[in-house]
Amino acid sequence: MKTKLTKLFSLLMASALVLSLAACSGAGDDANTTGAKESNQAPNASETFPPASDESKNPSDSTAEPGVSDASDTGSNASTQKTSDAGTTKPADNQQKPDNNASKATNGVKAVGSYYNTAVKKIAKVSGTYSRKITSGSVTGGVNLNLVEQKYATVINRNNTALTGTEATLKGLSASDVASASCKENGNNYVFTISLKNKSGKDSSIKHGAGGYLYFAELSEIEKAVYDIGVVLGVKGIKVSTANLTLSNGKLTVTSDKTSGKISKATLTLTEDVDATASYLFLKPAAKLSVNFTVNYTVS
Repeated sequence: MKTKLTKLFSLLMASALVLSLAACSGAGDDANTTGAKESNQAPNASETFPPASDESKNPSDSTAEPGVSDASDTGSNASTQKTSDAGTTKPADNQQKPDNNASKATNGVKAVGSYYNTAVKKIAKVSGTYSRKITSGSVTGGVNLNLVEQKYATVINRNNTALTGTEATLKGLSASDVASASCKENGNNYVFTISLKNKSGKDSSIKHGAGGYLYFAELSEIEKAVYDIGVVLGVKGIKVSTANLTLSNGKLTVTSDKTSGKISKATLTLTEDVDATASYLFLKPAAKLSVNFTVNYTVS
């Protein structure tokens, strides 16, 4: 009996030892298998590091590839710059663009007047022509004449007649003479339009240049026209006793070079109204007429 128990105990111990060794062997295999799987598995994308070349890139650098905006740039750079297809920067849509209309800087009476007066000083030589046409006119008082009639109108009208001497002159303006002024760009030139205030005077007190009216019919020219009208009537010796002159609708258009500031040409248009009294023997006829002028100046 004792011998049987001893054998049974030995058998149980042997079985326990075999099971123990099998258990240890299984644990080692699992560990090795797990390690092999981990070494062969592709790493998770979230665990990768950026390439070395990217590590030196400043994260605050907003430089983007051509044609691509940086979506992460929501600061001041994003609001002020965009990247063009050529890789250069352009002002953003919401950024105020510079105003390149130089004529705006030379609009207004003061600015245009100053520019014009400075340009006049650069003039070396001026030539010019004038045209004038009577639009209404009459003589009353002992004789009744319609001065618009062809035979009288030819005495007054002129077409591209050359200015002589000091008549061909561009002079500076006074601010008090200018009603308004503006400027427009035309290619390489500025074109200034200066509107003049009305100007009135009596007899020889009003001369060329008065009120900015560079040319018109002064008293001496009116006297000659009246005399010539008398000749048409067959009467010589008609003289002007007194004459009141009113200049209106004055507009001076001036073209100057943007770069040099030099004037190349100018045109003056105006209306002259004359209210005169003449004398011949015992007669004192009254003459009223309105004449439109166009004066063209060329600067060289």
